[in-house]
Amino acid sequence: MQEFIFLLSLTIITNTGILLSQNVKSSDPHYVSPYPLPEPVIFAPGIISTGDDESHPTFTPDGKTLYFLKNTPTFNHWTIVVSSFENDGWSQPEVASFSGQYSDADLAFSRDGRTMFLFLPALQKKGNYPKRVPIYG
Repeated sequence: MQEFIFLLSLTIITNTGILLSQNVKSSDPHYVSPYPLPEPVIFAPGIISTGDDESHPTFTPDGKTLYFLKNTPTFNHWTIVVSSFENDGWSQPEVASFSGQYSDADLAFSRDGRTMFLFLPALQKKGNYPKRVPIYG
């Protein structure tokens, strides 16, 4: 039952992040394709997409900053990293100032970009999931 509550909470947090980040209007950054692509394209190869385990990309509402997860090769620690779009290219990702010590996940922004939400599993004791998962902004 505790596992069900934890998974339900995680699903709610993830879906809330998706809903909050939809319909944000901003001018298109230079990396946006002006036409539909016929097939998927690797995003920023060698910088963002390195062949490591990168996942959960989240753009700030203006599209100029990208936060995403990097996982260890053993899949036991997630770190949020950040990259900025500058001079027609993405900067080398760096560990976000609030991440790195514990596993962090599922980042999302409010529509106005002034509030960040993330899931901090380190706040939960192993095997003892709370009824409500805290959201920090």
